[in-house]
Amino acid sequence: MRSVRLSSLLAIFALLLAPLTAAHAASSLDGTRGLLRVHSADMHTPGYIAGTVHGLYSRSTYNSIESPRGFPETVKFGAGTLSFAYAPTPYAELALRGTLESQFVDSEPATFSDKQYGISGVGFNLKALITPADQKQWMLGGELGLASSAGSLDALTGSWDYDGMDISGRLNLTYQQLRAEDQKAALRMHMNAGYLARTSQYDATAAAFTSIGGTPDRSRLHGDQFLYGMGLELPVPQGWTLFTEWSGEYDTESNADFMDNPMRVTPGLRWSNPASSFTFTGGVELSMANENAGPGWQVITGLAFGGYVAPVKGLLRGIIRDADTGQPLNGVRVSVRNSADIPAESDPDGRFQSELPEGYAVLELAAEGYNPKTRVVEIKGHESQDFDFTLAKRNVLGSVRGRIRDAETGEPLFARVRVAGTENWIESDPSTGSFALENVQEGDQRLEVDARSYEGRTVMARVVAGDVVAQDVSLSRDRNAMMGVLSGQVRAKSTGVAVAAQVTARGKDTIVADVDPETGLYELELEDGTWNLSVTSPGYVAEVQSVEIGAKEASVRNFDLRELPKKMTLKGVYFDSGTATIKRESFAVLEDAASFLLQNDALQVVIEGHTDSTGSTDTNLALSQRRADAVLKYLVVNHGVEPGRLSARGLGPQEPIASNDTPDGRALNRRIEFRIEEMEHR
Repeated sequence: MRSVRLSSLLAIFALLLAPLTAAHAASSLDGTRGLLRVHSADMHTPGYIAGTVHGLYSRSTYNSIESPRGFPETVKFGAGTLSFAYAPTPYAELALRGTLESQFVDSEPATFSDKQYGISGVGFNLKALITPADQKQWMLGGELGLASSAGSLDALTGSWDYDGMDISGRLNLTYQQLRAEDQKAALRMHMNAGYLARTSQYDATAAAFTSIGGTPDRSRLHGDQFLYGMGLELPVPQGWTLFTEWSGEYDTESNADFMDNPMRVTPGLRWSNPASSFTFTGGVELSMANENAGPGWQVITGLAFGGYVAPVKGLLRGIIRDADTGQPLNGVRVSVRNSADIPAESDPDGRFQSELPEGYAVLELAAEGYNPKTRVVEIKGHESQDFDFTLAKRNVLGSVRGRIRDAETGEPLFARVRVAGTENWIESDPSTGSFALENVQEGDQRLEVDARSYEGRTVMARVVAGDVVAQDVSLSRDRNAMMGVLSGQVRAKSTGVAVAAQVTARGKDTIVADVDPETGLYELELEDGTWNLSVTSPGYVAEVQSVEIGAKEASVRNFDLRELPKKMTLKGVYFDSGTATIKRESFAVLEDAASFLLQNDALQVVIEGHTDSTGSTDTNLALSQRRADAVLKYLVVNHGVEPGRLSARGLGPQEPIASNDTPDGRALNRRIEFRIEEMEHR
């Protein structure tokens, strides 16, 4: 017994010397989150469901004096538990557990052999978190458990009250030492205290039946029990966690000495993959009680599989303030672009929170009397993120609305209107001639009105803050308007064959012409001036050019379209060694990539990160994923590329394009690529 206790203390001491990273959670023998017999106070992540299989094994050897048959014999005990756990909210966790047990007796000489199997019981646990969900250092929880024995009276965890129900309550306390840089757990300690009440009485006949198999009596926990336990988790690199736990049960009705009741120390280890969808647990229970309290040792192993039954979400929280005064703003609407969810609103303290799907989201903040604001944020699954926003007060504004008509016929006109001195034109409705100028500074404003083949006009409008001013405008035809003609041919660059495309000219107006699919010819009638031409066709890279059109002149502009590649390598994108920090010399290449995406807005692109084979595969996969994410975020934040068109994937060293045996080959393998797909018609 002394050697057992000494080895237990050495195991604990070894764990205390282990380097720390981050703990990985799995299910206990009862199904709830924890170690083996010790439970944690916190829950599985909401929406997460876990299935766990545990196996228990022990063996005891008895000499001819200890054995009831007078022969040396070996008794092997085995048990298997199957449990399922589900956390519907951050404050509750449900667990269901069943246990199958067995016992094998072999004597020497082989004059007796016995094998027994049975389902020892089925249990249900409800665990609740008492402290706030965002309090991560100290956590307090409670449990209620129901269990029923099923008739296997002589296996590892069997009891001798098989005709009743066990009711238990437990308090769980968990402490986490959090790392400052990422708030991940660097050390976890758990303490449990509880009580188990039995609804049936001790059955002496059932207890005696256990000796038929030849096994001397072990623990006689036939009354109510006091439950206790304490555990320590210390993470180490590469997904491993070392742990030790001390646990036991004390029979309050047997009048046995404390050391005659089961008490054990369990050193063990646990490994989890990065996604925490698979976890392995292994440990050895070493008895610290007297010999009749249970086997001297017992091996426990477990395999857990888990996943989410709902989309992964994260919590976005923040405070919105006035940009000038710094005071919190109440009633600011926080919505997500292209989302049907009800917008969140800030409270009188300026605080808001919203649960959003994992990934990038475009936030739109709006409040009466303030300029709206748009921000791109990255939502991390199952994490809370805090942001501070400021809104600037809007100038006192009004609106101008009206109709633009032909001065002779009264027919509505397609025209452009702007406030003099501003850059942005708005267009009238072609069918009604109506227009609406919003957010116009109050006071007397000059409106400039322009239409193709008509003489431009300037009219005065008196804008009143918060009001709508009606202003109709009539335009006379420009008899001296001189038009030019632009024509040409659109072909495939590789074959010279005509391409069915669309030519769009943007200048004072936006004019679109369809290319003849058989000849590739097109023709546009344009006013004199500078026009920006874009030629687009499915399966081809868009071509953009600028052209000068002279009055009454004919201009020719041909286009040879390149076929859209399936994959593009962004040459010249560099990162700091071992990180996802983009170097400044990469910005020009990324600006060209953004221009390509903005000109070809019907493309869906997967940004792929690749590394050489130096280092471990897992490390390179994680690094390549972070670098692909960094490029995606750069294109969205700095160049306004729509985040819904982009996704990122890290492939590590899996797709080399050169040998990893030379420095030049490894340099070629470290790259960022675009995998291009055409979107459906938008």
